Amino acid sequence: CEPVDVPVNKRHLDMIYSHIKYSDKPFMGSVTAPERAEDTVAMAKIVFGDDFVENNTVLTSLINANSPMVFDETML
Repeated sequence: CEPVDVPVNKRHLDMIYSHIKYSDKPFMGSVTAPERAEDTVAMAKIVFGDDFVENNTVLTSLINANSPMVFDETML
């Protein structure tokens, strides 16, 4: 579920914030662009600390392959 009433350039930030605020479990970060993935890791490091993020699972994410098993530029 994506907050479509929030501008695209900051939508991922609101989603990450909500994961952090309302859960104590590892959460799915935004990887639809390299900058968004970097923002996800940066926010996790602010909340949990660099050392904790480096040594524990706090994030997960998924990418999809295009047929026939090719990754487009966004996923690389």
